[in-house]
Amino acid sequence: MKSSKSFLLRKLEQDGLFDCKGYALELGFGNGEDTMALAQCGYQVDAVDNRQEFIEKLKSVVGEQKLSVNVFFQPMEEFKIEEGKYNLIFARNSLPFLKNKEAIFNLIKKLVRGLSLNGKICFTLFGPKDGWAGASNISFIEYDEVNRFLETLPIKLHYRSSEESYGKTMKGDTKFWHIHSFIYIKKT
Repeated sequence: MKSSKSFLLRKLEQDGLFDCKGYALELGFGNGEDTMALAQCGYQVDAVDNRQEFIEKLKSVVGEQKLSVNVFFQPMEEFKIEEGKYNLIFARNSLPFLKNKEAIFNLIKKLVRGLSLNGKICFTLFGPKDGWAGASNISFIEYDEVNRFLETLPIKLHYRSSEESYGKTMKGDTKFWHIHSFIYIKKT
């Protein structure tokens, strides 16, 4: 299992915000590369996914490397998040798999409550031009609508972007991506 850093983790590191201390939460960890990068740098990681094949693979690697990772097999929206616990919350390409934008926005509110003061939340959402647009099990949200919602929360913008390009899926297939990326810091 690779432990290379994704773009959002590299951006945190580049901007001096990847401090590798305390607790991190990753929702929808998939192949586990971000979870591994978080744990290897020193975070105590809670990793949540609802796909058994990913759970078993990550548990095996974590055990072999004796990393501080707790692996949870459950839907991310059902995971109990302790208020103020996490220094970093990470959800790359996972929130769009909730049933609709209301479910996504409700989970983001819950995640923000789970951040410690100056904690960082990093996540991605899919835009309406994404190659999967129209799929009934994936949610797509306009960039401006997300930004208006985020302005109502007790977090401060650090980074945001909306990008469109071809790239690979986790399975290795090529598709057109329309991804909104966000990094916010909890201020109150």
